[in-house]
Amino acid sequence: MTIQPKRRWFQFGLRWLLVVMTAICIWLGWNGRQVCRREQILERVRNDKFNYCFNSGPSLSQENSLPFIWRLLGARPQSAIALQRDRYTYDEIAEIRALFPETNIFVADYGGTETLPLEP
Repeated sequence: MTIQPKRRWFQFGLRWLLVVMTAICIWLGWNGRQVCRREQILERVRNDKFNYCFNSGPSLSQENSLPFIWRLLGARPQSAIALQRDRYTYDEIAEIRALFPETNIFVADYGGTETLPLEP
C-alpha cells in the first residue's frame, strides 16, 4: 500500500499579502479620485449658465462606456456636455474628455456657430 502525498495548497507570506493589498488600495484610490474629479467638473458645468450637461440615462453607446469600477464607486454616466470655448483651456477640455469617455462633448466658440474637433 502506497501513501499518497497530501495535497499542498498555495501558500504565501505576509509580505506578499501586504504588497498586493497596497497595490489594490492605490488602484482603488486613483479610481476614486477620478470619480471625485468627475463630480467636481459636473458641478462646475452645472453652475455655469453658459454650459450644459445632459443625462439621458441608459441609451448610451457601449463603444465608449463608463468603466465598471467607476460605476461601482458612484459615477453616473452622462450622454452629452456642451462647453463654451472661451471658458475652458485646451488642457481642461482634454481632461474633461479623458474623465468622460462615454460622453459626447461639444465645444462651441464664442459665437456659438463653430465646434472644435474632438481632438485638440
